[in-house]
Amino acid sequence: MSVLHLPCIMAIVASSSRKVLLNFDASLGVADCKHYTECIKRLTVLLFDYSNTLKPIADLSASEKICVIRNCLPQFALLVIAHQTVRNTENANLILLPDGHYLHRDKSVLSKEHSDGKRFILNARMSCVKRNVVDQVIAPMRRLALSDAELVALKAIMCLDPNTARIDTRSTTLLSVARESVQNALYGHLSSRHSPTEATSRFGNILLLVASISKVSTAVVGLMQLCRELIVDSDSILDDLLFHEDC
Repeated sequence: MSVLHLPCIMAIVASSSRKVLLNFDASLGVADCKHYTECIKRLTVLLFDYSNTLKPIADLSASEKICVIRNCLPQFALLVIAHQTVRNTENANLILLPDGHYLHRDKSVLSKEHSDGKRFILNARMSCVKRNVVDQVIAPMRRLALSDAELVALKAIMCLDPNTARIDTRSTTLLSVARESVQNALYGHLSSRHSPTEATSRFGNILLLVASISKVSTAVVGLMQLCRELIVDSDSILDDLLFHEDC
């Protein structure tokens, strides 16, 4: 990441971190592209706050912390959205967003101002993204019915990714050790509440959910790219975090 972009990102997040409000009640109706972009920005601020409480990420240099955040932002955003959707609605067609809007698997996020040809292509791509989120993440998460402790572990496992690019060997080792520690703690937690067979099965299903979220989270970035094409004033901070190639 360039020296110019790093202070800019840190300053904006610092000024916003105490203002972020999350509302998953779906009271404001179907989201459009601008709503979706704003929601990802809110979750980015939430991730910055979270990373400052999660060791060893909290102790990394500012530049390495940005690389870690960039690496796990799509997964983190998808996890929060999926968990809150499961928690707040039984409607299998909805994806709840943190600003009171929602995405519907069968309803467009595009306004009629876009040409019919472009609407058809983008709607098809967005419908595929929404189906993948609902079927591959939200549905299995609903079946698992994660406890609060399991959710805490799941969130940490996704963020403590030792495969993050552009961090040094020491930081990679720290993340690897921390992730393994969380996974061991999760298995111990499950073993204390279930039979050995049930604990092993549930542990495996939770790790499979991690893999599904990682796979489908590329759709979060893909949907951001689609929205980026339609919004004249795209968010430079999100652009830098999601599409910058330095990390």
